[in-house]
Amino acid sequence: MKLSTRSRYALRVLVELAKHYGMGLIPLGEITKAQNLSREYVENILRKLAQSGVVELRRGPNGGARFVPDPASVTVWEILHQVEDFDLVPCEDHPEGSPRCPRYGECSARCFWAGLGKVVKAYLVSKTIADIAKEVNKNGSSWLFSDNI
Repeated sequence: MKLSTRSRYALRVLVELAKHYGMGLIPLGEITKAQNLSREYVENILRKLAQSGVVELRRGPNGGARFVPDPASVTVWEILHQVEDFDLVPCEDHPEGSPRCPRYGECSARCFWAGLGKVVKAYLVSKTIADIAKEVNKNGSSWLFSDNI
């Protein structure tokens, strides 16, 4: 499993907003500068997250973005599912009506992949955006934001 650039950047943007939670709208320029991301990419991610109610996004001279719910109530798992079609183990999780792996019934490794998927999902569900923001504030960085994962 590899997190896409979109997922990693979405988490970076949300952590930046979480660090300013309760302070009103944060200008997009401030977010893009702090995270060294392009404005277009940040806007794209924020539009997607605004549709699901995780962020408020306003355009214009007094615009910006803010985290709507408490970042401690939003899990990494939720965000990954909001920004893309995220499957931990494609042979286990597939959209309704899509074909399953032809070896699904006799795959000798399927139970391993299913078990791994459960462990990874449990971890992603257990971590909130606030948890990551606290780690970043404490350590100045996070393994999650490395482009080498």
